[in-house]
Amino acid sequence: MHPAVELLAKRMESNPDEFVQGHERHHRWERIIEKYIPHMNDEDKTVIRSKYDTLQLDQMHKEVMVELLYGEEPRNELTFEKLKEVADKLTKEASSTECGLYKLHFSISEGLH
Repeated sequence: MHPAVELLAKRMESNPDEFVQGHERHHRWERIIEKYIPHMNDEDKTVIRSKYDTLQLDQMHKEVMVELLYGEEPRNELTFEKLKEVADKLTKEASSTECGLYKLHFSISEGLH
C-alpha cells in the first residue's frame, strides 16, 4: 500500500466525521481522493473506496434512524453537529426493545429543540 493511502486510511479511522458529507472538511478530503484515485493501484483504490463508502453508509444509517424516529416534525437548525450528536445518542442508546426506543425518542427531541 502506498504511504499516502495508508495515512489517509488512518485519518479516516481516527477522524471519520471529516469524510462524511456535510462536514466542513469533507470537501477537502473528497477533492484529494478524486484527484489521485485514478493514479492508485487496485489495492489502494479498494482500501480508500471501502473505507470511504463505509463512512458514508454509517452516516446514512444515522440519518435514516433520525428520520424514522423524528419524522416530518420541523427541525430547528438541524446542523451537522446536532445531527452527529443525535446520531451518536441513537447508536449508544438504541435497543430493539420498546423501552430503548422510547428513551431514544425523548433523547433526540431534547437534542433538536
